[in-house]
Amino acid sequence: MWPGTEPTLDELLNEPIIRQVMASDGHTPEDVRSLFQTVHARHLAATTTDDDDREMTAPAAHLCEAAMRATKGCCLR
Repeated sequence: MWPGTEPTLDELLNEPIIRQVMASDGHTPEDVRSLFQTVHARHLAATTTDDDDREMTAPAAHLCEAAMRATKGCCLR
């Protein structure tokens, strides 16, 4: 990770402590990636026009907040 920047989702999911917490909760990095892809797809469906081809560029922390809102605070369950 670079000082002064937010970590990417992959960087977060590759942290050993994050993996241990997810494992203790019965989740995998793939579960989190799937959740983020679902949130991203819903966001694009709500905000994208046919000629607008956006990429997922928001920092991971902002996507996590969006994921929590999308799942009404019940992340990964």
